Amino acid sequence: MRKLYFIVILLVCLPALAGADTIVFMDGSRIDVPKAREENGEIKCKMGGVIIGYPQQEVKRIIRQRQSDFPRKLRSWANASEDVQP
Repeated sequence: MRKLYFIVILLVCLPALAGADTIVFMDGSRIDVPKAREENGEIKCKMGGVIIGYPQQEVKRIIRQRQSDFPRKLRSWANASEDVQP
């Protein structure tokens, strides 16, 4: 039963750990998107299942968030716990 709770919690938390990009506009506003890309003079991203393009002149910068190293740490923790004998 504990394993089931652990799996459910892990599945709920993983999307938050995946990282995202932040688009910063010239007026200071920001939006967080799963992935932003530059294409044909526009910054494009997917929001709500729709691809939206913003003119590059309106975007100050894109802050790329790196992927979390949580899965690697989880694997090392799981391997270490297997070595422990009761």
